Order: sequence, then C-alpha cells, then structure tokens
Amino acid sequence: MTIDEARAALDAARGGVRVLYHPAGSEPEEGVLKHVTGRFVFVAYRGDHLGARASSPEDITLVEDGAPATGAAPVQGVLFGTPSALSAATAAGEGN
Repeated sequence: MTIDEARAALDAARGGVRVLYHPAGSEPEEGVLKHVTGRFVFVAYRGDHLGARASSPEDITLVEDGAPATGAAPVQGVLFGTPSALSAATAAGEGN
C-alpha cells in the first residue's frame, strides 16, 4: 500500500483499520492501522504492549477491503511479578 492509500483507508473508517504486516521473508502479522505520517504508517500489533509502531507502508495490506477494526487492537494489561522475574522472562523472550 502507499501512504495515500493508508491515509484514505484511515479517513474512511474514522478509526482503526485492520491490516496485515508482511515484510519480505516473515509470516504476516495482524494489526490495527492507527496513524499515517508523510513517511510511515503506525500500526498497533496484537500482543505488543508498546503501542503503535512505525512501519513501511509497502509492508502493509488492508484486511477485508479496509473493514473497520473490531476487537483487533492489542490487549494491554499489567504484569505481576518481581522486577527480577520480569527481567529474566523478558531476556528469555517470554511474556508475549
């Protein structure tokens, strides 16, 4: 997709738009298009607790012809545990 296509889809939906992120050589990942700038699209990916990330528009495809997002936003929550346990889990790649 292009920046203009992303902006038009976001404007038409009046909210988040479901998209697939599929850079070369990786599995597609579903997310919600949240914002568009002159160079990047910002997508919130499922399970990502950091918020929307900048992505290349060329790596994004609309899901279901730009259907509005319904429940596809990442779940954000609170982690419980000691700081050392959380750091160990993060270092081990666990917790997603």
